[in-house]
Amino acid sequence: RKTSILPNVGLQATPAFVEYLGKLSDDAKIKAGIDMVIKFRKQIPEQYWQYTDPALKGSLEKLAQDKGGDIATYIAEKLK
Repeated sequence: RKTSILPNVGLQATPAFVEYLGKLSDDAKIKAGIDMVIKFRKQIPEQYWQYTDPALKGSLEKLAQDKGGDIATYIAEKLK
């Protein structure tokens, strides 16, 4: 049985991607990136979220704190 390393790579790359989003000034691009992270999270089986959410949510919450305003509201809504 082959196992894919792609989910692991995606999980490891997500904090760097979210950090990159924090350097952008275009809210539409930031929101599109947030949507990509949320879509990636939803592809992970729910029973593994306890292991993956600290990295994913932590990165998004830091972005929300750094950007504030509309981006913080958008992230909060997406994480519900």
